[in-house]
Amino acid sequence: MYYFVLSFTYKNIDISIRERLSIGQDKQNDFLKQCIKNKNIIEIFVLSTCNRVDFFVYTNDTRECKITLENILSEYCNINIDSIRSFATSYKQDDAIYHTFCVASALDSLVVGESQIVGQFKDAFKFAYKNKYANKALKHLMHYAIKCGAKVRNSTKLGSGSLSISSVAVKKAKQLTPKNAGVLVIGAGKMGMLAIAHLLKSYSDITLCNKSIQNAKNAIDSKDKYKNINILEYKKLKDKINDYELVFCATSAPGAIITKDMLSYHKNKQPRYWFDLALPRDISDDIYKSANKYNLSVYSVDDLKDEINTNSQQKEKNAKRAIKIVSEELNNFKIWLKNLTLEPILKDLYLQNEKIAKTKIQKAIKKGHIQNINDVQNLEKLTIDINKKIFHNFSKQLRKNKISQSKIEFIKQLFSNYE
Repeated sequence: MYYFVLSFTYKNIDISIRERLSIGQDKQNDFLKQCIKNKNIIEIFVLSTCNRVDFFVYTNDTRECKITLENILSEYCNINIDSIRSFATSYKQDDAIYHTFCVASALDSLVVGESQIVGQFKDAFKFAYKNKYANKALKHLMHYAIKCGAKVRNSTKLGSGSLSISSVAVKKAKQLTPKNAGVLVIGAGKMGMLAIAHLLKSYSDITLCNKSIQNAKNAIDSKDKYKNINILEYKKLKDKINDYELVFCATSAPGAIITKDMLSYHKNKQPRYWFDLALPRDISDDIYKSANKYNLSVYSVDDLKDEINTNSQQKEKNAKRAIKIVSEELNNFKIWLKNLTLEPILKDLYLQNEKIAKTKIQKAIKKGHIQNINDVQNLEKLTIDINKKIFHNFSKQLRKNKISQSKIEFIKQLFSNYE
């Protein structure tokens, strides 16, 4: 059995392709149900964020698993199979584990050290586990990955300052607009509220718009610092969106909610800046193409790369330390996996040896070599103690040294023939 990851990220795939591959939680149940029907996909969960779509799998055949997943994705997302293959990066066993640890540690994120990935990673796994698409194998991987991520954050400065796509977008906005600019945030989910938290440090005129007005009210009522946030009814979005100098879009809608027919000039002809933090994007592609005409600049997640790459020298130093931690945790997990494989075998060998000793004692009794009941009890106790001593050293050495599965099976066979 093997760990396997099929990955599509910002590193080599444009956002227009990533949004087609995006599998939100509303779609995940159907998609994962299709995947788990295949005999070579034993467990699976999918992590779909604004900068990546990754499939974490426990499989009995990595090659067949890759082919199966690519075919399902091609059909599900309506993307040519050759394109899927050219976009995909695959990782097997040790590389898959290493990649998973890097993802959970925010080392593979667009914003290295971002704070959101941990929650997204946990939520993705919990959904699959709750619906029985993931089980013990991926649970072990997830547990160690989260532990690795925590160690990276505690041992380096990569996670300092609550880094996220939202914080980077707000930082860019501050360079472009005065503090009295009117701000509209669309989406009351985690990303939208995180954007508001960063915006409150510099802006006072902030409005929240959400499809469910009750959810918007609940989000504002959740913390005292949000008490001065205004609420805009979703049905008024089309009429009001052009009144704001700054707009941040962060919904989980399956497609664009802001279309070209909603676009017009600002009431005071001022320049405006819209930040699309969603995937799939909330702002339609034709707005990106015609924005300049309306004195509007539109930024997607990928357009923020220049902002993200600042202070790269300090990040590089921290990243080197983080990579060392990931490598250490990978080795720890490999040792744990080996011990997990060894334990039932060692237990079987121990019980088998105990059974052999008891059989030999019974034969000795039948032949009259042992007649005193006290001698029998003492001999049984002695054989148990000898067995424990032998297996303590034996198992200690097996756990300590790199023993291949074939050698373990050979030892097991050797003992099974020792009658």
